[in-house]
Amino acid sequence: MGEQNSITLIQSLYDAFGRGDITTIVKAMDKDVDWQSMAPASLPWSGPRRSPREVEKFFSDLTQAVDYQQLEPKEFLGSGERVAVLGTSSCVVRSTGRAVEQSWVMVWRVQDGCVTHWRYFDESSRWLDAMGLGDRAVAAAR
Repeated sequence: MGEQNSITLIQSLYDAFGRGDITTIVKAMDKDVDWQSMAPASLPWSGPRRSPREVEKFFSDLTQAVDYQQLEPKEFLGSGERVAVLGTSSCVVRSTGRAVEQSWVMVWRVQDGCVTHWRYFDESSRWLDAMGLGDRAVAAAR
């Protein structure tokens, strides 16, 4: 799959998320996908996911904890089978009602039309504070 085709696929997955169409996202996963949010373990969506079913669970965990008001990919950078996406989001943590606005980076790898690798990097301290876990997470790291 060419670089532009990879970017087009990834753009379509953001469109699917915006529609709440998680099924389309999960169908784009390779059977051995390597999916990981690089977030602290105290966040419900952290940790590795290794199959489409586990990716589906990731989205379930995420949407149970967070109400996305906006997820805006701003820039798509392609290099061969890799696509890096820079963006921003606005969310509300369901358990506390606190808002989170942040910047993020997602790195994707696409092979043979399927997502084989995904990493998510964000300002995790904002999540921890909004979920009321900030002090507890700092204490646990000591």
